[in-house]
Amino acid sequence: MQILGRHFETGRPIALSIRDGRIASIEHSQERPGLPFIAPGLFDIQINGYGGVWFSDENLTVELVAKQGAPRLHAIEVVARE
Repeated sequence: MQILGRHFETGRPIALSIRDGRIASIEHSQERPGLPFIAPGLFDIQINGYGGVWFSDENLTVELVAKQGAPRLHAIEVVARE
């Protein structure tokens, strides 16, 4: 699969090739009218709370996170496993 667009930083036309669900190459392309901008995805990795633990609570302790928060986040694979 190939996606044509403009590089988000330079505005220059590019051809983004995708193979097996991954970006295989990014190459210069020819100028064409109406090309959309192509940019990296933005992910908000902030977690305000989960499983009954509010991470902004002024009474939050390391022990509470270790006991209630971390195991639940591990269960849904939000926190990297060791």
